[in-house]
Amino acid sequence: MTRLTKEALTELENLKQTALEAIQDYADRLTELRDEAEEYSDNRSEKWQESEKADIYNDWVSDLENKEDEIKNVKSELEDIELDDVINPLY
Repeated sequence: MTRLTKEALTELENLKQTALEAIQDYADRLTELRDEAEEYSDNRSEKWQESEKADIYNDWVSDLENKEDEIKNVKSELEDIELDDVINPLY
């Protein structure tokens, strides 16, 4: 292939959109799980919340939040990829 056709570009854009939707679904589910985990922690006794187990659990919830940020970054990176300029390369 000597150049990227409009059909190939359309196919890539469709795949990109599918990937973005999958990433969003993944992020939404992770957010739901984090929310459930926070609710679980909030509903525990004060004694539990002051325990080492609570600290470990809350660290895990914090890790989930960090993963959410990572996923948002992946989505942003994919959104920033533009292929329009490769239809007519300058070679």
